[in-house]
Amino acid sequence: MFVTPKLANDGNVLEEKGMWGAPAVWKDESGDAWVYITIWGTASERGPRFPITNGPTPHGIIMAFRVASEKNTHSPYLEPAWVSPDFNLPDPPAIANGVLFALSTGENPRQDKVLGILHFKSTEEWKKNLLTTEERSVGTRPAVLHALDAKTGKLLYQSGDAMKGWVHFSGLAIDGGKVFAVDHDSRLYCFGLKDKQP
Repeated sequence: MFVTPKLANDGNVLEEKGMWGAPAVWKDESGDAWVYITIWGTASERGPRFPITNGPTPHGIIMAFRVASEKNTHSPYLEPAWVSPDFNLPDPPAIANGVLFALSTGENPRQDKVLGILHFKSTEEWKKNLLTTEERSVGTRPAVLHALDAKTGKLLYQSGDAMKGWVHFSGLAIDGGKVFAVDHDSRLYCFGLKDKQP
């Protein structure tokens, strides 16, 4: 069995940092398996070193690993491949045709009125400390769709200001050469290549 070193959240805080969402997996054309992990905040100082990085990443990143095997034991392990540019709180990506699609959600990661409380005296005390939906909407930014090369992390596209709102724990759908995303206000966005005109 393989266990990664700590990937993020060196301060062991309850919110705003760490791994949020499920890993994504993709198998490339040569049969190699890849694992992509979304991180809120910066990578751990004690984490693996990546051969390809893309500048400072204070808000969040996607880490890409290729599944490799030890030469002598043939035991599988995750070989660090690349780290994305800064994402404003990434959601788990979707991969199609060698392109990784992911959202910078733009959401406010604060959950509680008093940051850092891990133990509450009662459920009622915990509920009183939670931010309301309206309070969580403060400090948000519009989501941005990114397309990256799934093997290298090279930025291929970003949607700029096309999306008008933020999103919380959403997923992407890919079908017919188009990528579909929603925002917190339930607006549906469809991204794709422009049709070629004869």
